[in-house]
Amino acid sequence: MKLAIVLLGFVALSSAAIVTDVLQDQVKSAKSQLSSLQGQVSDLKNKIETDAANVISAAEAKLGPMFTDLENEISKLIAKGEVIADCAIKNRDDLAEFKPIAFNNLPICVEGLAGDIGSILLGVESDIGALAGAIANLALIAGECAAQGEAGAAICAGTKAGPIVGNVLSIVGDAVAAIGIAIARAPAIVADVEYCATNVVATTVATLSKFGQAVKKCA
Repeated sequence: MKLAIVLLGFVALSSAAIVTDVLQDQVKSAKSQLSSLQGQVSDLKNKIETDAANVISAAEAKLGPMFTDLENEISKLIAKGEVIADCAIKNRDDLAEFKPIAFNNLPICVEGLAGDIGSILLGVESDIGALAGAIANLALIAGECAAQGEAGAAICAGTKAGPIVGNVLSIVGDAVAAIGIAIARAPAIVADVEYCATNVVATTVATLSKFGQAVKKCA
C-alpha cells in the first residue's frame, strides 16, 4: 500500500524541478533513517559492553579485599618467625600462585561477548547494509530522472525511483523490528556474563576459605 502511494505521488508530479526536489528529500530522509539505525546499533553495543564490564569490575572489587585480608593475616604470622613463619610462607606462596588464576578467570566470562552481540545484531546490520545500498541506488536514479526533462522526469521517478523508495520503507521497517528484538535479547547476554562471574567468585571464595583454614592451623 505504501509503495502504491509512493508511485502515484511520483507520477502525479509534472515539473522536473519538483520531481528532483522530492527525490532529494527522499534520499535525505532515508539517510537520516540510516544514521538513526546506526546510532541505535552503536548505543546498544556500548550498553551491553558497559554492563558486562561493570559485572566484571564488581566481581573484582568483591574478591580484592578478600585476598588482601588473607595476605595481611599471613604477613602477621610470618612476622612471628620460626615454625609458624615457615607454615605461613608456604601458604603465602600458594596464595600468590592462586591469585592471578582467580582474577584471570573473570575475563573469560566476556570472551564470547563480541560474538553474542554480533549474533543478536546480525539481522539489523544486514538491513543497514541493504538500506545503504538502496540509498545509493535512489541517489543515482534521482540524478537520472532530473536529467530527463519535463516530460520524462515524473515517469522516471514513478517507474524507477518509486520501487526503490518502497524498498527503503520496507527495509527500515524490518530494521526497526530487528532492533527491538535485539534490545529484548540484550539482558540475557549480560545475565550470562553475570552468571559466569558469580560462579568464579563463588569458587574463589570457597578456595580462599580453605586457605584461611590452613593459615589458622599455622598459628
